[in-house]
Amino acid sequence: MKETGISKNNKTDGSGVTGKLYIVLRIAVLFAVLFMFIPGINPARISGMIGRNLSLFTSGISYSSLASEFGRAFRKGWVMKSTLRLDSVSALIICVGTAAVAAGGCLSLGNLKMKKLSNIFTAAGSAVMLSGLGGIALAYSQISQTEKPKKIEPIFSNGFYMILIVAVLILIVTLIAMAKQPKVDGNKVPPVPDVNAIPGTGWCILLSAIMGMEICIL
Repeated sequence: MKETGISKNNKTDGSGVTGKLYIVLRIAVLFAVLFMFIPGINPARISGMIGRNLSLFTSGISYSSLASEFGRAFRKGWVMKSTLRLDSVSALIICVGTAAVAAGGCLSLGNLKMKKLSNIFTAAGSAVMLSGLGGIALAYSQISQTEKPKKIEPIFSNGFYMILIVAVLILIVTLIAMAKQPKVDGNKVPPVPDVNAIPGTGWCILLSAIMGMEICIL
């Protein structure tokens, strides 16, 4: 059977392999965005005094919501305000990292140059997410040393590990994609966009809709 020019090109430039990697990447990015808005897996909920209905996104953009029940704990010195501020800032950092990997996921639908730009966003974004998780781990270590553990109820959410796994997966897949990706040929005429890639724009619309719905609810 005679091979087409497209199939030969896929074999020589490794686009078949990287294409599969980007599918995995986009699925991981979708989970990262979803996790940001699901209260049940909010890693920033490091205490039973933090509301169960508080999402990671809300924890990051609204310190007052995160610390609303800690008035007496602050006055008594059971919890330091700096601990909750660290927790809130760390949540915000994770959200910023998630926004970056979401942008990278959308860019990965483009041509080779866009994919290379996508790699920068997803690699940097996942690293930012990991740094935010480190901040939450530090905040938990501080609050767990309270002299009133029964009142403060320190909690280490399982959502921490879920977001950690997703962030590490995004970083690893991105690094592999960067290693497998061919170099950009500046003299090569860009190919005509494949109409089959058009439905991928719906993926970006879905991410935007998820983030928009949460903002509207707030």
